[in-house]
Amino acid sequence: MRCEIAQSARELMAEGIDELTVYPSQTAEYLAALESSGLGKREPRHLLVFDKGELVLFAPCYLQISSEYDDLTRTLASPRIRRLVDLAANLRILSRLEPALVCSSPEAFYTVMSTGIKDPEERKHAALTMLGGLEELASAEGIELLAFLNVPSREETLWNLLPVKGYEGFVRDQSTHLDITWSDFDEYLHSFSRSRRKSYNSEINRETRYGLNIREITGFESIKESLSEVASEMWGVRGKESPFTPSYYESMARWMRGKASILAGYEGEKLQGFTLLFWHRDHMCAYQYSGRPNQFVRSSNLYFNICYNRTIDKAISMGMKWIRYGPGTLKVKIRRGCSLEDIGIFLKPLRKVHLPAIKILVAHNRRTRSRLDSGS
Repeated sequence: MRCEIAQSARELMAEGIDELTVYPSQTAEYLAALESSGLGKREPRHLLVFDKGELVLFAPCYLQISSEYDDLTRTLASPRIRRLVDLAANLRILSRLEPALVCSSPEAFYTVMSTGIKDPEERKHAALTMLGGLEELASAEGIELLAFLNVPSREETLWNLLPVKGYEGFVRDQSTHLDITWSDFDEYLHSFSRSRRKSYNSEINRETRYGLNIREITGFESIKESLSEVASEMWGVRGKESPFTPSYYESMARWMRGKASILAGYEGEKLQGFTLLFWHRDHMCAYQYSGRPNQFVRSSNLYFNICYNRTIDKAISMGMKWIRYGPGTLKVKIRRGCSLEDIGIFLKPLRKVHLPAIKILVAHNRRTRSRLDSGS
């Protein structure tokens, strides 16, 4: 087996990587949309593994440079721990964690090895080839930290192999997915108890009662300014600046035409909120909910209707087998039939000076995780 590096998602299209994956967030179109959107500071270094001239594995990789959206330390640490690490770095006691070579499908909370290899030993061999290629690439680029972000526990080959190869790992969060086994939305509703079904029907009826008009929009570049405005209002409540500019939504709509849509909620002709859907084969991702922080959005049940009721109905009608949601609001998602899985982060310093900073972050995350698991 041998490795090659692709310097952009456009190069991946020629290699046919979409044939290797079922995950929408690892298609060439999705990665091309991100790379042309200006979101974050990333330089593509996608890794391709070939066996006897045939592409057998693909992993999205980026040289990641610290930015407001993509700061690796911000991703890994609480504000308090981040300040300690940054202070130590400023005093030159520790080195910063970036730039780094990151194996990740940015934004979408999910990174796997896209491969058609079924045999466990062959998968392991391909993964080892990939890891060797990453270290060679990092050495050639002068990068001294390797990171695998958001690896799901179902990705057993990577989950088990990375610690053996010297990566420090911890569970960052939990993600959720809904396995679709119903023929229509009514059958989905009837899979719940009578009392819960009554509650869900009440949620749906609020859409009409409050005058919420939900539309599916495929060519959503036409409303890119409104989408960015709603996202900015929501991020502003948290005291943050939204990274989702009009050019981001324009890029998504242009590159993923036919594979993405917006479920948008309107009061009259004013956009009140939306969620972004994208899909590949029989898998769908539903994420990036944004809603205006006002009483209409809360009263009309916009979040539940566009993220769950309409999304699940659409996925069933399209013949999807699986919807993936991101982390957060886990109890809500579990009540709607979603299953949980751990999401791990794995870090490997290529020089010892990084190790103390990583140890601090890992220890903090493990303590936090322990407290959450114990309910304290």
